[in-house]
Amino acid sequence: MDASQKVTTLPGEVWQKVDFGRATLHFEYYISNMGRIKSYHKRTTGERLLKGSVDHRGFRRLHIRLADKTYGELALHIFIATHFCEKPSDEFNHAVHVDYDRSNNKWTNIKWLNHDEWREYMQNSPNYKDTRSRKERHYRMSPAKVRLLKSASKRSKLKKRELAEAFAITPMQIYRIERGLNWSHVHPTEEDLAAAKDISLEDLKERVLQLDTEKQRRLAEED
Repeated sequence: MDASQKVTTLPGEVWQKVDFGRATLHFEYYISNMGRIKSYHKRTTGERLLKGSVDHRGFRRLHIRLADKTYGELALHIFIATHFCEKPSDEFNHAVHVDYDRSNNKWTNIKWLNHDEWREYMQNSPNYKDTRSRKERHYRMSPAKVRLLKSASKRSKLKKRELAEAFAITPMQIYRIERGLNWSHVHPTEEDLAAAKDISLEDLKERVLQLDTEKQRRLAEED
């Protein structure tokens, strides 16, 4: 490493040395309130920006081999929350990204939450809403709609993406129903199959709407 190489500190940027609790090898490591990581060579004093790694949940991490041949590791947002963000009390033990962007590790985007706040935060997460939306679309399928779907899949010329559009579910869900991974106990009758022969996309959408309307009417009557 070039001994003259230095990392330029940004306006308002503050660096904090990382303490792994054990000695590092040739470098010391620093993390800033701007979410940046740099190494510092103990002998040459040269510096270099590091990217770290990203785990399966999207959190950036620093994973370093230490002098005793073990490894030191930390989550970047936890380190930044600990050193740069106010923690009201010990009850606030969840460090989160305010805008849900786990690549944005600036201290202004990281906040400590208590457990109740964290649960609300997770429920408002775009990922949570997307997962819930997919589940709700699955739950909206009924035996009658599954019979219609299986019939149209076998007797019409519609493609999976068109079937998915008509039933407001994903092509993968269509595939799982066709393969019997979901709704395997529901089978179309000969009448169902005959009615679905060469059905158009618009007619299929209309039939799905009719089934939804009938279901809503039954639920209203039960209430």
